[in-house]
Formats: sequence, structure tokens, C-alpha cells
Amino acid sequence: MKKNILLALAASLMLFSACQAQDLGQESEKAPQQEEELAQETEHREEETAWGEFEKFVASGADSAQLGNFIRQNIDRVSKKEAEAMIEALVIEHSQAIDEMNRVIYKPDYLDVLNKDLEGTLKPELIPSIENEKTRAEFQALVDGYLTIVRYEETPVVETDWEAICAHGGYFTEDFEEMACLMDKTQNFRYDRRNPDFKEIFADAVRSEELKNNNKVSFLTWQIGRLYESQVADLLVGPEGSYLGAFISKAGQPYESLVEAAGENPGTEIGKLIMELDQGGYTDYGRLSNRILVHSALGPGFPAKAVIGGNGQSGMENVFFVAIEGKPEIEKRINDAINETVVGLKDSLGIENGIKARSMITFANRNFLNMSISASGSDDAGKFSYAQKRITFDMESGEEMDISDLFQMPWSDLKPELESLTGKSMEEMPDFYIGRIGIELEIASSESEYGDYAVITYDDVEKYIPMEKFYK
Repeated sequence: MKKNILLALAASLMLFSACQAQDLGQESEKAPQQEEELAQETEHREEETAWGEFEKFVASGADSAQLGNFIRQNIDRVSKKEAEAMIEALVIEHSQAIDEMNRVIYKPDYLDVLNKDLEGTLKPELIPSIENEKTRAEFQALVDGYLTIVRYEETPVVETDWEAICAHGGYFTEDFEEMACLMDKTQNFRYDRRNPDFKEIFADAVRSEELKNNNKVSFLTWQIGRLYESQVADLLVGPEGSYLGAFISKAGQPYESLVEAAGENPGTEIGKLIMELDQGGYTDYGRLSNRILVHSALGPGFPAKAVIGGNGQSGMENVFFVAIEGKPEIEKRINDAINETVVGLKDSLGIENGIKARSMITFANRNFLNMSISASGSDDAGKFSYAQKRITFDMESGEEMDISDLFQMPWSDLKPELESLTGKSMEEMPDFYIGRIGIELEIASSESEYGDYAVITYDDVEKYIPMEKFYK
């Protein structure tokens, strides 16, 4: 009996040991998988925490320097799309910092610090040498906020520091990283200033076309559009317009290299523009530069084309109209309004003959077409007169827009908002245009024929209008 009990116990122990070994084996097999799942869950939770912290930080009214420092410390804790959204929020916030600093950078105190203490550009390592504590803090805030100072010839301009953003490339998607690094390449002109490789710049402009056309409208494509504008200027305008003469004389650089590159890339938009400039009989600097600037403003993939000339009307040779495929009613509505504006400006001068009209497309995307139209001439006594008007069209309807239409608020409600934002009184609705850092206002004044100017930077604009409206 006792022997049977011992045998039963032994059998039970053997069965238990076998089951335990099996369970341990299964657990050991599960362990790596569980560890991986736990690590992924922890990483996801950390990303959610970092992104949530950033959103709260933005909502609290953090400035560029504060956002920049947060990004430096936390960009490795978020997903690639969230990292890009952080840069988007930062660049929008930049509009205010850029506006504020560009207003004072020319003052002797700041210019002396820039030229002497910082040796002409914003060098972070030299900032501690600035004696004035307030000025030192302001320049340090630029660096902290991913801002830099670019010299165009001798002119200092505060801009987003794309070199610093490009350095974070591994945290972005491939297209976003490429955009940031092409921005850096153009901003810091990494093409050899003494002997630029025009074919390389051309190839980069073609790549910008591809990136823009391959992505949906977003912050990314908005920045690519700005990149393309800079590339076109580097190719065709040059320092102080020095390249324009080559396209008039049909000789020298960059004309020869670019015509060759355009012939090799006939299907590209930059290639088509160069061939038009080569074959279009442009003999006037103003008309040539106007055509280039309009091409830049429209950018790759814009749904309308700019058509120059007023169907043989005298004085209309430098006025741009639009051609919109498949939308004849909208096209006619816009072109009729352009023509009426030109006629009204000409009539306002009170001059019989010799009036010249000119238009400039200053902003264009799928929502808005922004133009500046002017007329000028001299009377029989030689007195010169000039008149100008800003005009904006809704690209969905072709109708003209005023500032109330843009903000979708009645003027009675909008007026105090604009006056509060700008600190300027407005007797009537201002003309406006969509600029690089925000909505720029031309304010009429009974005290001056020239009126006044103000800008509502994008960080304030987005409180009223979704920023996506301005992406292109």
C-alpha cells in the first residue's frame, strides 16, 4: 500500500515537473515578445507624453526661444510626423520674432553688435562677448529659437535657421529632411559664391518641383514653394539683378549654362521658363524681371497660368492676366476685374496719353490670388503721377475679396480686432496682401497721401484663419 502511494506521488511529481518545464519553456519563448511589446508601448506612451507637453506649451503662448529649446530636448521622444509638426508650429511662431527683430536690426546699437561683436553674422559662440545684457539676451533668443541672420549683400535679415533644422534630419520623413537641407543649401549658398554651378542649382530647382508635385498641400509644400522662389532668384536674377543682362544680350553666364540645362529638361517648369526668356524677345529689364517674379510667385503646379499683355491695348504690355484651364467663367471674372482696376487707376491720374500700367502677382495658391496693380505717367507739363491698388481674388469663385472676406468677419467686428493687433487706427478697410510673415496692410490716412503700413504676423493670423488656407 505504502509502495503504491509512493509510486503515485513519484508519478505526480514527474508530471508536475514536466508541466512546469513546459510552462517555463513557453514563458521563455514569450519573454522576448513581451519585452518588445512593453518597449513599444513605453515608447508610444513617451511619444504621446512629449507631444502632449508640446501642444500645451504652444497653447500657453510660448515664444520661439522656448519652443526651440523644448524641441532640442524632446525631438527624440516623438514620431517623425510629430517632429515635423513641431517645426511647423515653430516656423509659424517665427513670423513674430522675425518681424520684431528685423525692425530693430538696422539700429546702430544692434548693427554695431552684429558687425563688431558677432563679426557680421549670428555666431552663437560669440554671443557671450556682447556687453549689453538686453541685447545679448535678444541675440541668444534668436539662436535658441532656430533663427539666424542672413546677409544679402550687406543687408542683414532674420530668417528661420534651416541649417539647424537640417541637422535634425534623421527625425523627419525623407521629403521633409530633403526640403530642410535644400533650404539650408540655398540660404547659405553652398554652390560656391565666386563661381556658382548653375546646373547644380537648376537640378535642385527641378527637384523642388518634383517634391512639391509629389506631396499633398501642406506646410511641407508651402516651404518648398518658398525654396523654389529662392532657387529661381539664384538662377535668373542674381545679386542686385546682375544676371538679367545675360538673358537680354543672349551671352555669358548664367544664360549659356541654363539654356543648355533647359534644353535637356524641356518638361520642367523652370526649363520652360528659361526657354521662354530665351525665345520671347525680352529686351527690357523691368519686363524680364517681372516675368521671373511672377513665375516664382505662382510656383510649380499652380492651377492657373500668367499671361502677359493686354491684347494689343496701349500701355498694357506689363499687365498680367490669368488663364485657368477648364474654368472659363472664373478666368473671365478675374481678368475683367484686372482690366477694370487698370482703367480706374489710369482715369484717376487725369492724364490723356502715355500712361503705363503694370501688375505684379505677389501671392498665389489654390485659395487666393494676390496682385499689385499700378499706373503711372507724366502730363504735358512733365508732372509725374502714380497710382497703385492691391487686389485679391478668391480662386474658387473669381470674386474680389476685401479684408473682411479674408477674415470672414463683418468690418464692424474686424476693425477693433485689427486696430488692437496693429496698434493703428483705421478710418476705412485697408488694402492687404499676403506676405512672407503674415497679412500686410496698407492703411489709408487723411493726414498723409502715403498712408500707413502694418503687418499681422502668422502667429496672430492663425487665431482667425486656419494656416492651411495659405499653404500651397
